[in-house]
Amino acid sequence: MVFEVYSPKPGILLVRYFGKEFEARIYQCWKKNKDVDAELQDLGLAPDLPVALIPSKLIESDVQLIQGVAHYYMNKNLLTRIRHKGLLLATLVTGFKQLKDLLENLRVSYSQSERYFIVAATGGFPRPPNCSDYEIHETDFAKDITNIVKNVAVVLDLL
Repeated sequence: MVFEVYSPKPGILLVRYFGKEFEARIYQCWKKNKDVDAELQDLGLAPDLPVALIPSKLIESDVQLIQGVAHYYMNKNLLTRIRHKGLLLATLVTGFKQLKDLLENLRVSYSQSERYFIVAATGGFPRPPNCSDYEIHETDFAKDITNIVKNVAVVLDLL
């Protein structure tokens, strides 16, 4: 198979694409700070890390998480306009086309959510102490067609 995505255990998402295997980590976290910038600073996220903080309010289904990680791996070498890898990953997960809209929605949704996701398109990102491994649920792609189309449109616009 050319493309395959699966979760062998909670917190781990594996993507196989043209014979290569990529590992992602997904954690569900509880806020420690009222401000998203302070939370990001506590997490130690750097622009060169493909790690995104996504407020739970912005995630309608696990399809968004899966699709965002898969698109990141499939297109990361083509999507070089966005130099901040965490923001690129957040764009692919949430489906916001404009960085301004993405940042505004991340800030507002963070303030309205008690929890958030950390999506790390790298196997080496350790789980923070205020987080737990997230278990990907069975997904019904037919019910999530709106998110699928929205997120594919973002990838096509970025290419």
